[in-house]
Amino acid sequence: MEYICTLLSVTDLARARSFYCDVLGMTVTADFGANITLDGRISLQTMDTWKSFLRTDAVTLGHNASELYFETDDLDALAERLQAHGVALVHPIIEHSWGQRVIRFHDPDQHIIEVGERLTAVARRFRNAGMTETQIAARMDIPLDAVHELLSAPPADFSVTTPDQRTPALIDALTAVWRASVTATHTFLTAREIDQIAQYVPDALRNVPVLIAVQGTNGQPIGFAGVSGDKLEMLFLHPDHLGQGLGTRLLNFVCEVYGVREVCVNEQNPKTRAFYTHAGFVVYRRSPLDEMGQPFPLLYLKKDTE
Repeated sequence: MEYICTLLSVTDLARARSFYCDVLGMTVTADFGANITLDGRISLQTMDTWKSFLRTDAVTLGHNASELYFETDDLDALAERLQAHGVALVHPIIEHSWGQRVIRFHDPDQHIIEVGERLTAVARRFRNAGMTETQIAARMDIPLDAVHELLSAPPADFSVTTPDQRTPALIDALTAVWRASVTATHTFLTAREIDQIAQYVPDALRNVPVLIAVQGTNGQPIGFAGVSGDKLEMLFLHPDHLGQGLGTRLLNFVCEVYGVREVCVNEQNPKTRAFYTHAGFVVYRRSPLDEMGQPFPLLYLKKDTE
């Protein structure tokens, strides 16, 4: 026997669909008219058909003996979204004894939904507050090795790959992100120069020891970072996703998990230099030529750990 999904009966399928898609960000993966499936995990069934399945009109909504459970990387943003949509809360954000913050609310048919911080976010929050892994284990009441796993785990929208896991489709998608990013941010390069550099990008993506791709809401890559040893070899975001904090999240992740301490940037790209200096990197060397011998000066930066 195999578990397939959870089914909820709803009085207004269109209203319920709007709630789960617009407020919670879920996607309809199957639509059968009287039944829709969301992200392959939750089905919504019209009340009339549900009653016909049960052979009864006695269906009760609004009980509090069960709930749907979700996790998120940004609980505060969700709380603001719930307020903006006028969603009825069971309770506002609370913090459980193990440190996880959660919020509970009703869907339009009074089904209870709980959304909590990812445990990875809880562990990172405690580490950012200065706690050691041993202290975090005690605070969260979990084994020390579990804390290490939580602190090393990528966020849900990050996908870490080794060279043998990189498909041609992934390489093509990340190369397209690179081109869009460079075209928007490296204004000192001509279109012809970008074309010339683009020839080397697929091999660089295939061969960098650690490659982290960032997926958008549609599952397609919107950014990536590459790491070799303690050096950040590449970090690019699609221009549609600049200025949203994603670059900072990606940089923090590679610094915390992979120990990144060095990066190299084009001197003619002051915004990128400012991004890294704001994150604690300082210039220690300048080269008048880039790594292909072209007259595009490079700045080498190290993370200031003092």
